[in-house]
Amino acid sequence: MKRIATTAAVLLALAAPLSAQAEDGPRASIGIGSYAVAIVNTDIISTTDTFSGGALVGTLPFDETIALRAHFYSLKGVQDGKGTILSSNNITLTGADFAILFGTNWAQGGNLYVGAGGFSEKFGNSTSGASSNSFSGGMGVLGLGYNGGFLAIDFSVAIRSASKYDTDIFFGTGNTAASSASLDLSFFF
Repeated sequence: MKRIATTAAVLLALAAPLSAQAEDGPRASIGIGSYAVAIVNTDIISTTDTFSGGALVGTLPFDETIALRAHFYSLKGVQDGKGTILSSNNITLTGADFAILFGTNWAQGGNLYVGAGGFSEKFGNSTSGASSNSFSGGMGVLGLGYNGGFLAIDFSVAIRSASKYDTDIFFGTGNTAASSASLDLSFFF
């Protein structure tokens, strides 16, 4: 997880001078968001482990069609009776994701985008302090947003590689899928 978080932070920092655009062009933004991860296994009994919480988000457009985005999130398990022991509210999930995004308009107005990237995260137990497995993999992103005068709002969903979840949590059943979603509010600088 540290490697992906460090890589995303360095890429954002190094690319910041590239975002120096005209006032009406795309601008970098930083903000907060609501973030959720769902891990679904359909072997024998269908289970859905859900985690939700907050995130810090940074977006760096290179031009009106290409941007780099990173989330740094901290989530807790949601007890809804549909998951495994992972859904306990004592289980935490912390991590980072990054994606290169191809959109219709990173300047001002509406924006539809798709992209690809990766994630790295770690499960932990908030009551005992014991940590558990780490997970990482690739993801595909689909989102929409609006860039206004001084702020941007975005909603995105990502389909995640589920092989590590399947192997480490569900003993390799092959019937596991994973996704994430975020709703972000960012301010331009």
